Amino acid sequence: LDDAQRESLLALLADESGRVERLLGELQDASRVAAGGFAYEFAEVDPGRLVEEAVAAARVAGRGVSVRLGGPLPRIRGDAARLRQALDNLIGNAVRVSPPGAEVEVDAESRDGAIRISVKDSGPGVAVADRERIFEAFEQAGNRPGAGLGLHVARTIAEAHGGDVELDATPGGGATFALVLPV
Repeated sequence: LDDAQRESLLALLADESGRVERLLGELQDASRVAAGGFAYEFAEVDPGRLVEEAVAAARVAGRGVSVRLGGPLPRIRGDAARLRQALDNLIGNAVRVSPPGAEVEVDAESRDGAIRISVKDSGPGVAVADRERIFEAFEQAGNRPGAGLGLHVARTIAEAHGGDVELDATPGGGATFALVLPV
């Protein structure tokens, strides 16, 4: 192999090993959820900071993500690491289903006694028949990449915080997943 081929192969191996590592982490999380052993450490959390950190991490990974914070967000009681994991799952899912080069939009606001963090993709949307099923472990809509665990884990985390993950989708018109948490 010449130098360019070697570099390309090494980059591919690094990407694939990262993918396998993420998959193993998702499988461990799904196993903990099923066993009721998903641990939480509740404290005061700044949701605006969590959003900014998740978006910054996605951008560092080379993903096109825009963010809009609808004013200062009130602090909430929660597990910052788990909430960040839920956001990372929603953003990662949106990036995977969006066409290459498309930008994912993250919008956070406080409304009606809740924090609402919406993640909008420009993917194929979600068929009506798949809207509840995609939140189950190992389930996906259509032929999409991934293990089918990210949305399941995100919803489990949201529910442990007294919230939910809501879906607004139009087949062929993208989807918006919103992490909704009580203030």
